[in-house]
Amino acid sequence: MSEPHKPIVPYTEDEQNQASVAHNYFKQDQFDSVLGVVKKLLKNHPNDLCLMHNKVLTEFYKSGKTKTVEFKKSLSKIHKAFQQLKEEEDVVIKGEKTNHVTLCYNHALVMFNIHQFSEAQSLLEKLYPTLEGVEEQEYVKICLLLIECYLVNCHPAKAESIINDVRLFFPDLEESNKRTDKQPGQVTPEENEWLTNHLRYSRARCYLKQRMIKACKRELKTLTTHPQHNMPNVATVFLRSNFEFARCNYHKAYKLLGTSPTTAENNVLYDNLNTMCDNNLAVIYSSMGKYHLGNFYMEKALKENEIWINTALKQQNNGGKGSNNYPISILRMNKRYELLYNRGIQLLHGGDSSSAFDCFITVAQVYHSNPRLWLRIAECCIHKCTTASENEGRCIFFILSQFVLNYCLYFFHFLFTVFLLTLMFFKDPKFVSFLFFFTYNYLENHLFSFQHFRVDYLCVYLSLV
Repeated sequence: MSEPHKPIVPYTEDEQNQASVAHNYFKQDQFDSVLGVVKKLLKNHPNDLCLMHNKVLTEFYKSGKTKTVEFKKSLSKIHKAFQQLKEEEDVVIKGEKTNHVTLCYNHALVMFNIHQFSEAQSLLEKLYPTLEGVEEQEYVKICLLLIECYLVNCHPAKAESIINDVRLFFPDLEESNKRTDKQPGQVTPEENEWLTNHLRYSRARCYLKQRMIKACKRELKTLTTHPQHNMPNVATVFLRSNFEFARCNYHKAYKLLGTSPTTAENNVLYDNLNTMCDNNLAVIYSSMGKYHLGNFYMEKALKENEIWINTALKQQNNGGKGSNNYPISILRMNKRYELLYNRGIQLLHGGDSSSAFDCFITVAQVYHSNPRLWLRIAECCIHKCTTASENEGRCIFFILSQFVLNYCLYFFHFLFTVFLLTLMFFKDPKFVSFLFFFTYNYLENHLFSFQHFRVDYLCVYLSLV
C-alpha cells in the first residue's frame, strides 16, 4: 500500500495514526479492517487519490485477486487523475511522487499480468526517467518489470540498457551481498544475491534474442557455475535448451529439456511447466521438419494448459467459471493464445493453411495490433489462394489493408497504400510480390520500422513467387 499524501486538507495526528494502523492491518491480510479505516478517512478527504488507490487495492486483495478487470479500470481512472494533478501543480511533493510511482507500478504490473505488454511498457517508460530519489526496492521492482516488458516485446537492446543502469545503481552488487545491516527501503543481502543471478539470466536472454551466441554462452557459463545453481534450475535449463536451439543443435536442445525438473517446490502455481515443455518440444520438432509431430505436442500443450488452469482454480478454491473470476496469477500463466499462435505456425508450414488461419484469427482477438500476426494471416490467405486464384486479389486487399491501415499516420500514406492495394487485383503472383516488396520498402522508410518482422515478410514473399 502507498502512504497517504498530503492533500489540501491536512491530516490530523489521529488520522495519521489511523492510516498507520490500516497499513499494519494490510500486512496482516485483515482487509475488512483496512477498508473500514480507509472509508472513514475518505469521508474527511474525498479527493485524496492515494486513499482511493489504497481502497481499490485492498478490495482487489479481498477478492482473492480475482476482480482484475474492475481493478484495472479503477487504476486507470486514478492514474489519469494523478496525471492531471501533476500538470496543474508546479511543485511536486516528495510523498506525492512516491505515491505516483507506486500507482504507476501497480498499473503496469496488472497490464503485464493480463498480457498487455505494450501498455505496460508504455507506462514504465514514462515512469522510468522520474525514478531519481526512489527507494532501492521500488527502483529494482520497476527496472525488472521494464526489462521483462522489453524482452517480451522483442527489444533486447533496450532491456540490456536497463540492466546496465541497474548495475550502475548498485556498483558493488556482489560485495553488498555481505552487508549485514538493513535500512528501510534498502535491498537485503539475500535480495542482492538473487538480483545478481537474475540480472545474469536476463542479460543472457538479451544476448540470445540478439543472436550474440558467444556472449550468451559466456553468460550462461557464469550462470551455471554459480554455487546457487548446483541443482537443476528450470529457468536455466530452458535457457540452455533455447541456446542450443538457436545454434540449430536440436538433439541437444531436446536432451536438455529432459533434464528439467518435473515439479517446482510441489507448487502447481509456480509455473505451468508441462505446458512449456510440450511447447518447446513442439517447436524443436517443427524446426527439424517434423511438422505433424510438432503439431501433436502443441495439441498436448494446449490440453496441459487447460488442465493446469482447472487444477490451479481448485487449489485456490475459486468457484467462478468466467475468465473475469480467474485470479491474476492464473491469468499471468495462461499461455493459450501464445500456444495457438505457435500451432498456427506449425499448421501453416505443414500445409494446412485453413486450420492455421482459424488459429490466427482466434489469436487476433487478443493480439490484434501485432503486425507479425497479420502477416501470418496474409500468408495463410496467399497459400490458400494458390489453388483459387480468382479470390487472390480480394484476400490480399483485405489482409494488407487491415495490416497497413493500423499504422498509416498521414492521409498521403493512406492514398498511396490504397493505390497499391488496388493494383493487387492483377492475377500475376510475381507482379503481386513485386508490389508487396515495393510497399514494404516504402513503409519501412516512411512509416515505421519492420526490423522485428522481416522473417515473417520473407515467408510471405517466398509463398508468392
